Formats: sequence, structure tokens, C-alpha cells
Amino acid sequence: MAKFRLVLLDDYDNVTEVLFESRMYEGDKWNRDFSEARYECLLEFNAKYNFVDYDNVPPMEFQIDKNGDGNWKRLSDPVEDYYNL
Repeated sequence: MAKFRLVLLDDYDNVTEVLFESRMYEGDKWNRDFSEARYECLLEFNAKYNFVDYDNVPPMEFQIDKNGDGNWKRLSDPVEDYYNL
């Protein structure tokens, strides 16, 4: 089981705002539905933040909660993810 969220960070990597939180998916980050949902989230927030203009994107990251217990860990950088599509 796993879910992800996209968050804004401050200069010290503290979460300042949760932009999106997914539902819980079976398996982990390699689950097809999980990956597709994260891809859709990436495209949606690219439209808002324009990841191509990476110098003007606020600090943010994808985080993963593998057990549904609220223990969030860094998953990836959405700007890097966008460039690696």
C-alpha cells in the first residue's frame, strides 16, 4: 500500500503546503495506477508552475507514505521528473 503527495517546501525542506494528496494504492511506487496518477499530477501542476522555467519554480517535492501511517518520505523532485518524461 502506498500513496503520494506533492508539497511546497520552505528553505529548510519543511512542508509549508500540501498541493495534492493521492488515494492509497495497492503495492508501492511501481504500481501502474500509482505511476499514472503521479504522472497526471505532474502534468496538472506543470500547467500551474511551468516546470520548464525551473529557476522560478518554488521548492517542492513528491513524497510517499508506504503504510498509510502519515510517515512521509521524499519520493522525487517534480521538475526532474518532468524533464525525465
